[in-house]
Amino acid sequence: MWDFFERRVCLTTVSQQWDRAALEFARVGLTVDKFQSLWDIGPHQSFSRSVRQILIDFHQSEANTLLHLEDDCVFRNLGHLPLAIADLPDDWDLFYLGANLLNGPMPERITEHLFRVRHAWTTHAVAYRRKCVPFLLENQPGFSEQMFDNWMGGQLEKLKAYVVAPMVAYQRPRISSIWGRFDDYTEIFTQSDARLVEARHEGETDGMVAEPANA
Repeated sequence: MWDFFERRVCLTTVSQQWDRAALEFARVGLTVDKFQSLWDIGPHQSFSRSVRQILIDFHQSEANTLLHLEDDCVFRNLGHLPLAIADLPDDWDLFYLGANLLNGPMPERITEHLFRVRHAWTTHAVAYRRKCVPFLLENQPGFSEQMFDNWMGGQLEKLKAYVVAPMVAYQRPRISSIWGRFDDYTEIFTQSDARLVEARHEGETDGMVAEPANA
């Protein structure tokens, strides 16, 4: 399952968070490379600079897929993840293992465990295809203008982005190094999963028949 993602990188800030992340990855049999965040004038800028460098490194590698993780990622039931991966269309750009879906258009059901999204926030567990990276690098705003994850969430209408349903990656409640406060996004992810359920029911009501996206 994890071999689908040819390159696997976790962005981290402080050693305590990395230690917890490493335990979580080991729990699910996931091997990742650690990327220590790059310094900048503030945490927002550091985050955007670091993600950019991860994408540059990926694009310069021989890999075609990147799984980008953050050190507060926690995994849930992974049993259906291989099914969602198998249903990804050949031209996919982004694949979210978890996301904030509370804004923007309703997700569109593709198959039982795969939905198309046209707006999503958070990059704690998202896969990239090589072909979409030039667009992201060429259009990313300045590091002090907008954080990368928020900016990318508004670009999904131009990209082919998908999310696994139910989502398999939430964020662990913790003190955020970016916001400098304790944050618990559990309810956001719970509500986002509920939105996927709602979208599934709407599709069934409309008579949608699930077919593999790459059929």
